[in-house]
Amino acid sequence: MLKLVYSLVIAVFIGYAFQAPAEIYLAPEFSPSGTVSVTSGQSYNLDIIMSIRSPGEIVSAYDLDVLYNRSILIPTSVSFGGALGSVASYELFQGSSFAVSGVANLKAVSLLADSDLVALQSGMGGNILLATLTFTAVANGTDTLAYDWGLTSRGLRDVKGSNNTAYTVVPEPSSYLLALIAGVGVAAAIRLSRRAPRNTPLS
Repeated sequence: MLKLVYSLVIAVFIGYAFQAPAEIYLAPEFSPSGTVSVTSGQSYNLDIIMSIRSPGEIVSAYDLDVLYNRSILIPTSVSFGGALGSVASYELFQGSSFAVSGVANLKAVSLLADSDLVALQSGMGGNILLATLTFTAVANGTDTLAYDWGLTSRGLRDVKGSNNTAYTVVPEPSSYLLALIAGVGVAAAIRLSRRAPRNTPLS
């Protein structure tokens, strides 16, 4: 049984190790920061940026939820970046919604070919500006904005790249550390069990 558990842990750890190179982007970043200290009545802009890790990769579509503290901030407008094409030229569909309190939903789907998106995004240094959210503070305070990523209560939220393939979030370094600790812990348990004296039956 212990051998089976040990094998499973090793398989998980190897899975982490080989999964990382296939994940070609960092989780979207906020600029200047996801944590904002605000003063009531003031407006604040937040850039939503996708950081591409592999040369030649693109953002072709996205559907993202940005979570915020509704008692401190109210989203007032969205300005989309031009990395996926032009609405005026009928190159993409895009939209936003603040219908769910505490959630700003942003989405866009490019109608351009992947090769056109490569040409359009290649000069951006791997940092693709998806949109800029403008908030108005309704109270003094500090808010840490975040993404609700993956399969949420409101549907699937993701970002797509070449061939309409959905990207996955790069695991944090702590995930690798936890997998390593688990592997070492099970290995140690197995060694201790082998050293423990076996009980002999009573005569």
